[in-house]
Amino acid sequence: SPLYSGPIALSASTIIRARVFTENDTQFGPVAIAGYLRVETAGTAALAEFSTALPVVVLDPHGAGEWPNDDIDHPAWTASIRGYSSANFPKKSFNFDLLDGAGRDNPQPLLGLAAAKDWALVSPWSYDRAYVRNAFVYALGASLGRWAPKTKFVELFHNTGGDVLDQTDYRGISVLTERIKVAPARVNLTPLAIDDLGAAEITGG
Repeated sequence: SPLYSGPIALSASTIIRARVFTENDTQFGPVAIAGYLRVETAGTAALAEFSTALPVVVLDPHGAGEWPNDDIDHPAWTASIRGYSSANFPKKSFNFDLLDGAGRDNPQPLLGLAAAKDWALVSPWSYDRAYVRNAFVYALGASLGRWAPKTKFVELFHNTGGDVLDQTDYRGISVLTERIKVAPARVNLTPLAIDDLGAAEITGG
């Protein structure tokens, strides 16, 4: 395509959307999207020495700053604030949905968990100072044969300034968690029919 020729030099964290066109622009392929993070490699805030045995998750709204707890989805390589009282904690939790370039659901098996499009990053604070209570109870419930959210502990970075990712963006440990929802592979409740009016039909699940 005449829109692009030669390499691209990136000086900041960037989201790139690209597609291939025929020479006469009458046909084109699907949109491909990729995100690139610029990481600080020098100075006292450099990430060169950062090391962890846990997976690393980076939230980067590309300069959008901190999000309010407004129940609105904010499009970015990021998420929306999760919780009510916990939304005011210094350490935030987040909900996020995985979408493709056209805004359609895009389920992915994050960190070895089952593919899903909606996830939570739970950052315990005063409610769970040990950081393991929810994960332990979920695992205990699953071991008893009932469905419970699966979890993965991660190291979280949240770059709200739109600048280079560095040590100041570190937010500590968070828990990637499957969202609880009614679905055959999760909370498998039988849907009610319009004529299910008796106690036997509307009780349990």
